[in-house]
Amino acid sequence: MTTKPLVPSSPKPVRALKAAAIASCVAGMACASAPLVDRPTPPAEDCPLDAQEAMQKLRIEGIQWAAKFDPTTRSDFVTVREGRAAVYTHGSEGRVQWGSMLTGTLYVGSKRVYGRFTQLRQKKTGETFPVCIELWFLDDRTRGVPRSEGGDENTAIVPNMMSVKGVWRYDE
Repeated sequence: MTTKPLVPSSPKPVRALKAAAIASCVAGMACASAPLVDRPTPPAEDCPLDAQEAMQKLRIEGIQWAAKFDPTTRSDFVTVREGRAAVYTHGSEGRVQWGSMLTGTLYVGSKRVYGRFTQLRQKKTGETFPVCIELWFLDDRTRGVPRSEGGDENTAIVPNMMSVKGVWRYDE
């Protein structure tokens, strides 16, 4: 019966593996801090007639008022994700009740987050209306809200309080 001599295992493969893992982590960190790719703003779009009619009934066409991403938090900033989203009116305007929910889509850009809301649900009655409402920033009265430091290509840290505005055309 022949036996193979015991050959001590070389530590080199383990070291090489560790070095590769460390290099991957360093590369990952470098990627995480790379500048965000600027996506184009959403294309211009007309407000459908049924939404225009509903906004006239609600008396919110052209009106800008306050809203919050998360009305339950005291935090000045929240993290939002690109895609379907809801905001809540912070104050009453026209026939829209305080705390009513607006649902629509958020678009995360490298410098700003844009929002287009297409449905309003009244807080007390639950009644829904088609609408055309855009996300605006209270401080500078411009479309979208500025990003704060943090987040990635699909998420952003933004002020919790912003304004919303009823529009006849998105990108007005």
